[in-house]
Amino acid sequence: MAIYRQYKQGGLTVAVWKVEETIEQLRSMFRDFSIYEEDFSRFSAEKRKQEWLAVRALLKELCGGEEKEIGYAPSGKPFLKDQSAYVSFSHTRGYVAVAMHPDAEVGIDIEQYGMRVQK
Repeated sequence: MAIYRQYKQGGLTVAVWKVEETIEQLRSMFRDFSIYEEDFSRFSAEKRKQEWLAVRALLKELCGGEEKEIGYAPSGKPFLKDQSAYVSFSHTRGYVAVAMHPDAEVGIDIEQYGMRVQK
């Protein structure tokens, strides 16, 4: 796992990771994958599974190796179940991003540069 870019200022941490690992390699990064199995099994597309796993692997990396459980508000906004930080996730064409802050809400959105972004 190689972080492509990382930014820290105050309590804010933002990281972008270029995902090159297979689904099997990503799954092997977790001590107890059973806590993720139910959510993971909802995805049928291989690319979506890879992105979903990569977000959690990047979050684990940013949390010093600690595996965090993620919940979702009715609005769809993710949160850490242990309430240790506010988080936001994004993904686009082989990259995932995580933003986190211990005291303030965060939001992140990444998009691969192309015609859609130019418009």
